[in-house]
Amino acid sequence: MAIVKSVVHRSAEPAHSPQVATAPALGIAVGAAGLTERDLELSHARIAIRETHGAGAPLIFLHGNSSSKDVFDLQLHSPLGQSRRCVAIDLPGHGASSDAYDPSRSYSISGYADAVIEVLEALDIEQPILVGWSLGGQIALEIVASHPGVVGAMIIGAAPVRSGVRGLLAGFRLTAATPLLGTRDLSQSQAVDLAKFSVGPEHARTAAAAIQRADGRARELMFKSLFRGDHADQRRTVETSEAAIAIVTGDDDPLIRPSALARPRYANLWSGAPHRIPGGGHAPFLNAAPLFNHLLARFASDMDIAAERARETPQLMFSG
Repeated sequence: MAIVKSVVHRSAEPAHSPQVATAPALGIAVGAAGLTERDLELSHARIAIRETHGAGAPLIFLHGNSSSKDVFDLQLHSPLGQSRRCVAIDLPGHGASSDAYDPSRSYSISGYADAVIEVLEALDIEQPILVGWSLGGQIALEIVASHPGVVGAMIIGAAPVRSGVRGLLAGFRLTAATPLLGTRDLSQSQAVDLAKFSVGPEHARTAAAAIQRADGRARELMFKSLFRGDHADQRRTVETSEAAIAIVTGDDDPLIRPSALARPRYANLWSGAPHRIPGGGHAPFLNAAPLFNHLLARFASDMDIAAERARETPQLMFSG
C-alpha cells in the first residue's frame, strides 16, 4: 500500500493484419485547458504528475526511456484531455520527479510498475486505462499482468515480448541507437542522436533536454534488468489478459519488428488487429497527433463501456 507523505499542488496553463489509421473528419487541435500538477511523496521517489479533469475512466500516460510526461502534451491539451481525466506521470529519475531513492529497486520494468501502482493508489484510481509508449508500454503490460482492475492498455511503440535476451531480439531491431538506450552517461551529441531516433528531428530538441535530465542510472540499470528478464512474460500477458489491449505503432517505427506485433494470439485485442499510423515513426502521438488522438478517443470510449461492466462485477475492480 502506498503511503502519501505530502501532496503539493501547482497550477499550470495550458496473426492479425494491422489496421491503417485514417484521418478523422475533424482534426484534433491543441487546446488551452488548465492543468493541475502535483508532487506525490511515495516510497520510490517524489513523483510529479500532470492531470486534467473530466468524466470517464482515467487515462494514465506512461512515457518512454529517458523521456518525461511533457511528451504527452498534445494529448492533454486536446479535446479528449479537456473532457476526461488524464494523468501523465514522470517516472522516478525522469522529468520533474526526483531520482529514485533506491535505484536498484526502482529502475526496472517491475520497479517502475510498482511506482505507477503507488500513484494509482494515492489518487484513488481503481479502474485505469493505461497509455504506455515504448518503455511505458512495457510497464503497462507489467501492470496488466498482476492487477485485474486495469480496464485496458494502449501499447505504443512497444512489442509484447518474452522475457530475456531472445525475447528482446525477437521484438526489437538492433540499431545504431540501441546501445544509447542503456548508456549511463551520454554526451550532448549522443542525447540528440537518441532523441532523433525516439521522436524524430522535429521534436528532438526538447526530447534531448529530457534525456539529459534523466538519471543515467535509470538507463543503465533498466537495460541490465531487461537482459536478465526481470519482467513478466508480456506475450503471455496479452494472450491471457481480460483487459483490452490496443497495439499502436507508426508505420516506419525504427525499433519494432512488425512480426512481433502479429505473432501473439491476443485474448482481447481491441478492434481485432494492431493499428499502424502512417508517418507516425516511433512516437505517433507526436508525429501524427491528429490521427493518434482520434484513435485514442475511440479506445477511451470503448473502455468506458468496459469499465461500467466491471463496476457491475466488483471482483474485477482494481484492488491495489
